[in-house]
Amino acid sequence: MWKIVWGCPLSSLASAIGSAVKNITDHNKGLVRVVDIEANILARNSDPIGSVALASDTNKLYIYLGSAWGSIDIVS
Repeated sequence: MWKIVWGCPLSSLASAIGSAVKNITDHNKGLVRVVDIEANILARNSDPIGSVALASDTNKLYIYLGSAWGSIDIVS
């Protein structure tokens, strides 16, 4: 059973986030893809919007939003 977030099934929210990231990254080919520790990722501020980073010391995937990094917890 999917969890409800902000009145929508979590599956819908995940789909919407995926679509938004795809739309941004389609316009920014060749984006930076980073694997580093969380502190180093959060210190970065000159990457293109839509850049993706995986924190090697946490279970988080980061997406650069232009002024800050947004994160998604990865659950296995």
